[in-house]
Amino acid sequence: MEESLNQSSSEANGSSGLDAALKLAIDRHLDAIFSARLGLRFLTEHFLGARQPREGYAGIIELACSPVAVCKELADEMSEWTRAQFGAAPPIHVHGDPSHSFTYAS
Repeated sequence: MEESLNQSSSEANGSSGLDAALKLAIDRHLDAIFSARLGLRFLTEHFLGARQPREGYAGIIELACSPVAVCKELADEMSEWTRAQFGAAPPIHVHGDPSHSFTYAS
């Protein structure tokens, strides 16, 4: 029992007995696995999105995303929710030019 507590303690302190090279190799391997998983998910969703065309999109890529418009929409939703929950909502002012946009992968 004492030995397993010592082992747990040393692992919590970062001295698990693995040398730095092995830790680095494990980190790189896990990074590669997770990066491949994210890439595959992105490509799959993009492929499926391209099969169901939507106005202003190319697959899952929004061609003209306006951060100001997104913030205004969310501010309106949150104001409505806050009024429903608490009976009142503070005013939310979103500043910026809604015509400014960029391409965004949703």
